[in-house]
Amino acid sequence: MAEQLIHFRQTEKGMALVLVLVFTAILLSLGAVLITNAVSEKLIASYNTIDTKLYYITEAGAEAGIAAANQVYAGEDFDLEIVLSSSLNGGTFKVTFEENSNRLIDEESYKVDIVSVGTLDNYSKVLTVTVHFLENEANIHHWYKPTPLR
Repeated sequence: MAEQLIHFRQTEKGMALVLVLVFTAILLSLGAVLITNAVSEKLIASYNTIDTKLYYITEAGAEAGIAAANQVYAGEDFDLEIVLSSSLNGGTFKVTFEENSNRLIDEESYKVDIVSVGTLDNYSKVLTVTVHFLENEANIHHWYKPTPLR
């Protein structure tokens, strides 16, 4: 029996080293996964921040375009061929006006598409708003979902 115990201990030499190496490999793998996940989450948060800022910049351009179109409707002197642009929160917006293809024939009502392009850090987003001008009021006919240009 004593010989068997000595033989067993002799065959177990180096087993602790193998266990430590396996355990270390598992811990390194787990650490690599956690670091990769943290970096991915940081990138996603960064892109989300840019996208949110870009949306508000583009929306501000659309609002400026609606205000300018209301000036036209109110009888103030404003040319629809003009391009509005401004800087806001580190980005810029550019607004153009286009006649809507479904423009009404009636002299007292018509539709105008207001196209706002927001730009921030090499990213762009487009927002189109269709404004329907009736007899005494201007109504937002359609507010299209912003689309990225990238």
